[in-house]
Amino acid sequence: ARLSADGSALEMGAYIGGSGDEYFETHAIGLGAGDLFIGGGTGSADLPTTPGAYQPQYGGGAMDAFVARLTTEGTLVAATYYGGSGNEGPDGVSVTAAGEVLFTGETTSTDLPSTAGAYQPSFGGNRDAYAIRFGAELDAPRYASYFGGGAYDNGRGATLADDCTAVIVGAADGAGF
Repeated sequence: ARLSADGSALEMGAYIGGSGDEYFETHAIGLGAGDLFIGGGTGSADLPTTPGAYQPQYGGGAMDAFVARLTTEGTLVAATYYGGSGNEGPDGVSVTAAGEVLFTGETTSTDLPSTAGAYQPSFGGNRDAYAIRFGAELDAPRYASYFGGGAYDNGRGATLADDCTAVIVGAADGAGF
């Protein structure tokens, strides 16, 4: 939703979701390329995705991450799932002025795709943090990696500079990170 500057009027409101449960984190929203980017979690196999989306179908488990791009009027521009056979939860989203988007969270999936040059191309165990960066069209990851050891690891926040330098922060609950 977008409120007027003085908070007295609703200027725009939109829903995004499917037949299951969706959630959004307050720090999983950003503006870029003139549009609104939202990261969330979904249990819906019918969340609306867009043509050319990187992952147009639900990956599995109880929850997949997703990212959506909407105009400031609430029209869906692009949307994709990001999930494997386990559970994904997104916790932090950052967007550059050009619409490059980075998000991070936690996963129990051993089969998330990683990109060439990934810091950690395979699952470390228990729960791992992950980070994935997309271009504005959400059609192919520019970077995807696990981050974690054999304990409970989580990506909690992400920052992406306009030159695409990325920083993720989170928690590691044990040795091996």
